[in-house]
Amino acid sequence: MPFYNFKCKSCDTLHEEILSIEQMETFEETHQCGCGGDLQKQISVPYISMKGRTKGTPVNGYYSQSFGKHFYNKYAEQEYAERNGYVKPTWDQLDECMEKGRAIRAQEDDRAQTWTTELKKAGGDKIKAAEQTFTVKNMKKWGDMKDGD
Repeated sequence: MPFYNFKCKSCDTLHEEILSIEQMETFEETHQCGCGGDLQKQISVPYISMKGRTKGTPVNGYYSQSFGKHFYNKYAEQEYAERNGYVKPTWDQLDECMEKGRAIRAQEDDRAQTWTTELKKAGGDKIKAAEQTFTVKNMKKWGDMKDGD
């Protein structure tokens, strides 16, 4: 539905409404401004979106969150990335990264499960649960401590 602008005849307050065409035809007669004044429909310029370039500045295109700037298209973003040394990862690199993430989450889940179990065994005593959960054996298992530590 389009936007319509109305102006109060008494206090000159502008109102912007989203209305269907049927609603717009009766809006002036059925609604008033907060001050009690009558409303009059205003002529407004529609928003026009142009594609392509206008005098070297982007009109459309999109904003890249990765680079924090506006690009005309994906090709322009790719050219920018290559010029600045960004490399697109291979599928093998992405799989490796996902596996590392899964391993870290599994380790965190194991730590949380151990903590929960020990806390229940200790009857809610956090000090005793911490003593049983964060042992040297567990810390080495989780990678928080090395053999030389």
